[in-house]
Amino acid sequence: MTGIGLDFTRYEVNSLGSLSVIFEKASIISGIYRLDFSDGKAYIGQSVNLQSRLNTHRRKWADRLVCFSFAPCPSDKLNEAEFAMIQRLEREGISLENKLLASRPQGAANIFVTTKHGQPLPLPWERESRPDDATWDPAGPFMMSASQVRNFYRLASEPEYPQVKEALRAVLEEVMPAPRATAGVLWTLTALPSTASIPGYRRLCTLNAGRLEILYLSQGKLGQQPLARLNLASHSDRKTLGRLEHLASRYGCHSMDFVRYSEQTLVLSLQCPLESLAPLIKAPLVADLVYELVVRQMRMGMNPLRKHFNTLLFEDVWSGA
Repeated sequence: MTGIGLDFTRYEVNSLGSLSVIFEKASIISGIYRLDFSDGKAYIGQSVNLQSRLNTHRRKWADRLVCFSFAPCPSDKLNEAEFAMIQRLEREGISLENKLLASRPQGAANIFVTTKHGQPLPLPWERESRPDDATWDPAGPFMMSASQVRNFYRLASEPEYPQVKEALRAVLEEVMPAPRATAGVLWTLTALPSTASIPGYRRLCTLNAGRLEILYLSQGKLGQQPLARLNLASHSDRKTLGRLEHLASRYGCHSMDFVRYSEQTLVLSLQCPLESLAPLIKAPLVADLVYELVVRQMRMGMNPLRKHFNTLLFEDVWSGA
């Protein structure tokens, strides 16, 4: 497995009085561990203090934990070994409780998130099963700074704003679960963010799910045609990539590249003229892959960028005529 030999020892938790008994003389062991649960799911993790980590997990999952397995691993190989084990179990069809590194965080089944007043909202992997706004209360309200208000009105005064608004609405309609209920909680929209701003280049807006950019619209010199950068879940299947290349060509995309945002996050990124974004996102394959990326990020928890959410921009895009 990626050149790393892991020799696992399996322990039945039900027959053990305490996990600390096993590792009381080896609390600094570095390695990879696997937790197995009564519902058939599993969890892969790494630790340099296994006793403490496993006791924490057992407190969290005491009613479900059936057994655990452990394999020593050098500390400089932990990240690589953990990722390889997660990929292996996913190939075997085992649902994982992992939120990070897994291609389908928290498993293949539907999960529910709480957005407001304890109301559970489902996040299915199938786009056609995504919830809409009809049944769910809106999130918020959200406070905005004076600079956020100014940025919205500056953006709304731009000649390209009607196109921006149309494109953003198309994206929300096609790939966002219950947009009003999840807005500002699981995803954010910003107006004229300072991200990557340099002389002769600016971002008009950015849409994030979790920490990850799903879409951003940018412009060079004033008056130039804005460009859209749309991120999709990465796939290595040649047939899928071939179909995407055909769509990219059809809608005038300038590029289609794999982009790594972090060690754990690789996306397939399309760049196209702003005017092409709305028809592009309506292509089912593109929408499905963007939705997969969105839900993957949402399953990792609340959006840490919520303070940057521009309520005025969202309301104008989603409610405005």
